[in-house]
Amino acid sequence: MIYHHIPWNKNKCIGTAYNEILKIHKDEDWVTVMDADAMHTTNDWYEELENAIQKFPKAKGFGSRTNRARSLNQLLSGIDLDNHNISYQRKLGAYMAKSFKGQVTPHFDKQYAGHFSGLWFAFHVGTMKEINGFYTSGSQQLTDNYFHANLLEQGHEFYILDSIYVYHWYRANEEYPQFQPIKKALTERQFNGVRLVSEVKK
Repeated sequence: MIYHHIPWNKNKCIGTAYNEILKIHKDEDWVTVMDADAMHTTNDWYEELENAIQKFPKAKGFGSRTNRARSLNQLLSGIDLDNHNISYQRKLGAYMAKSFKGQVTPHFDKQYAGHFSGLWFAFHVGTMKEINGFYTSGSQQLTDNYFHANLLEQGHEFYILDSIYVYHWYRANEEYPQFQPIKKALTERQFNGVRLVSEVKK
């Protein structure tokens, strides 16, 4: 089974919240977690994830495409990064679901271990229990980075699901300074990820 959670912890320790989720599910289960400032933009994300789990049995984690994050591996070039109109975001989601159905991007090269933003991701419960769960000390912003790095160090595969696009508010009204260089990189030639052009209208 696949279970979906929006985790929270009264001490604002997201790693602790993730570990509490591990306790209530069976080893064979999969869990997806989502930040409170994120949302799915299509209705078929569950089916896409389910198909990917079956197609890539060595994978123990999956992430999504998004509009705003500190991980270039998950972003799209050619979209309006400052457009938070939900209609626009759902058009992006529909475009990605149709154009990239069944397509994934491998993200388990160890040189990029930890380059991951967990606004939405899926993980195999038994595997996370085996590798001692999630990081619960230090900067909580690093929890998702350690999750990704730990999976890769243990020899597991991880993929970005190109067909699943998740909208992320990401403090757009008070933007993280760290996001500015990411924005710049998306407009430069060295970005080799997924690019969108005029198919998606504002």
